[in-house]
Amino acid sequence: MKLNKIFLMSLIAATGLAFTACSDDDDYTPGEAAGKTNVTFAGEENKTLALDDTEFTVTVQRADSEGALTVPIVVLHKPDVFTVPESVTFNDGEATKDITIKVSDKAEAFVNYTLMLTFPNEFCANTYKDIDAEYMKVEDAKDEEGNVLKDEKGNVLKDTLYLPYIDPESTAYGYSTMQITVHKEDYKPWGSLTYASWLFEDQWDSNVYYSEFLGLYRCDIFYDGFSYYFKYDPEEHTIQFTDAAGVEKTDTYFGYVHPSYGDVYTRWMKDDDKYDAENDVYYIAIAYRVSAGSFGTDYDLIQMHEGESAE
Repeated sequence: MKLNKIFLMSLIAATGLAFTACSDDDDYTPGEAAGKTNVTFAGEENKTLALDDTEFTVTVQRADSEGALTVPIVVLHKPDVFTVPESVTFNDGEATKDITIKVSDKAEAFVNYTLMLTFPNEFCANTYKDIDAEYMKVEDAKDEEGNVLKDEKGNVLKDTLYLPYIDPESTAYGYSTMQITVHKEDYKPWGSLTYASWLFEDQWDSNVYYSEFLGLYRCDIFYDGFSYYFKYDPEEHTIQFTDAAGVEKTDTYFGYVHPSYGDVYTRWMKDDDKYDAENDVYYIAIAYRVSAGSFGTDYDLIQMHEGESAE
């Protein structure tokens, strides 16, 4: 059963530690309206696939549905795990058409793959500036001495993929160039947690997701899009914060910007954690920090709720 606000906040107030002050591109000029042949992508949403997914679709649209039309698809960047059709064909009367992109079984879980597609200029009323192919390369990551870096499995690490900036305002109708990130994962709804923050003097519920592949839990505790990853052992009564790969992590930016001190991070002071067996509550020692120092350290409280969604 979830704790009510009065009870949980009374627990956090009882910890008694005081709050302390901080101590320690080119200009765009709109073009003409889209013409009849203007073909664009309807959206540019990143794709999250299940581990056993073998394909996904993206929607292509045109400004006028009159007549049949076949448009070549130009690949600007495509990892080998994807197979992209050479063209899209609209039948007479069709304004939109889904294209299917195949994903091979070589696509690794929790690896981001960037896909970038466009159309020939003659099919687009407004196009992006020319792309320098030199910026499309993915180089092997190297240390300061020039040695190629590898991960624990012996795979060669890659430097950041540099792609051109995409300005969505540079086309009058949809996206003439689509740049998306695709990855596979197996996070599924697990339940929720109740979180009480000593800094904000408030508590709330957030949904929790679990990856069997990684053995990790994920929760956007404070703000959507700013995830905390952690290992949770209900038998040993432990919560251990990690990064997205499961490596122990102490400092996490959670999306809050202080009006005077800037970005605020939580620092997990792991050695001071406690568990209240009677109330099934985890006391997590947290220091809220900014670049100027710390607001102090006290206990945030967590209670886990398997199978219960956040209200």
